[in-house]
Amino acid sequence: MKILYINYLYSPHIGGGAEITIKSIVEGIQRLGHEVVVLATGPGVGLSEETVDGVRVYRAGIENLYWPFEAGEQGALAKLSWHWRDRYNAAMGKYVGDVVKKERPDVASCHNVVGFSVSTWDALRSASVPIVQVLHDLYLLCYRSTMFRKDESCPRQCLSCKLFRTQHAHLSADVDAVVGVSRFVLDKLCGNGYFRSSRQLVINNARPIPSRARTRTSTDAITFGFIGTLVKSKGIEWLIESFKMIERDGMSLKIAGRGSDVYVQYLKELAQGSNIEFVGYVSPSCFFGEIDVSVVPSLWSDTFPGVAFESLAYEIPVIATNRGGLPEIVKHDVAGIICDPSDSTSLANAMCAIFEDRPRRENMMSNARASVSRLTDMDRMVGEYEALYRALTSQPQCQNV
Repeated sequence: MKILYINYLYSPHIGGGAEITIKSIVEGIQRLGHEVVVLATGPGVGLSEETVDGVRVYRAGIENLYWPFEAGEQGALAKLSWHWRDRYNAAMGKYVGDVVKKERPDVASCHNVVGFSVSTWDALRSASVPIVQVLHDLYLLCYRSTMFRKDESCPRQCLSCKLFRTQHAHLSADVDAVVGVSRFVLDKLCGNGYFRSSRQLVINNARPIPSRARTRTSTDAITFGFIGTLVKSKGIEWLIESFKMIERDGMSLKIAGRGSDVYVQYLKELAQGSNIEFVGYVSPSCFFGEIDVSVVPSLWSDTFPGVAFESLAYEIPVIATNRGGLPEIVKHDVAGIICDPSDSTSLANAMCAIFEDRPRRENMMSNARASVSRLTDMDRMVGEYEALYRALTSQPQCQNV
């Protein structure tokens, strides 16, 4: 088979965990003996071609006001104009058509189509190429991709997002199969009228995290840790306030990651007077060797955050919220604790409980890696995608599963 992968970014341009996962899928499918081609956006003009780690990659210069990956902060009007053009960008769909005409793939695997827009689907359907749409975020419901606005997670699609997504559910009828990286994101889209005639399935992301002997030993002292981008939707303010509420001797909190200078300074001022350390960018493997409990206090519905299963794979119990795909990763009272952002005290209570009950914490630590064993199995993830591609190319029509 020849598979065309379409995503907003591709290595060395990495916007987040989705790009890491996509590269792993592409290279894994290639190792199985299939031919792979990637189409991504890029900073240039027109269509260029290069090879990245043995993979043929096309870069399409984005036909919009700017290329978001390197554009820096834009004004509100420029952002709004960009997203308006991105509702259906026919010029980007033409790039898809050009690559399809040249490469003649057997199947196309679309991932984050921001930048290309859903014109991608029309270009593929016009060429009779079977379409897989993989859902990594909420882009098809929300032009911000997060459904998080005014410091709150949106319970439903707001009026402005409905305006920016008027035809998307209808156009999704062109998609042969839709994959959710979590049950949450698949149900969210299908529950809003998307992909009604598509084969529907969940394929959880995986990351090759090696098992290693734990160097930290459980003691009465405990270090909580947060690692990720420092933005409001991650719940970092709530984490700092909760920690300060229950802080006592033997407790500390490390916060790793980057954010805007203004916001990071605000967080540091909020944390003053407490045993909270901001350590900047740190590799996850190093960071997880310095903490006892990982905290993922997301306020938005993160679809399948890698930091949660990465923590567990490193034998670190996780306190997480009940938002998005987190409850699918962290099993309550098995390898962590699930709390609810709608209860402002729930995070503080969870941190206090895990600090005071050492046997409970040690039991969670023992269960952690085993609880996410399938999420460290790259062969499982790649094999599930290969099976789907084979099904689509061998059957004229696909039924819901």
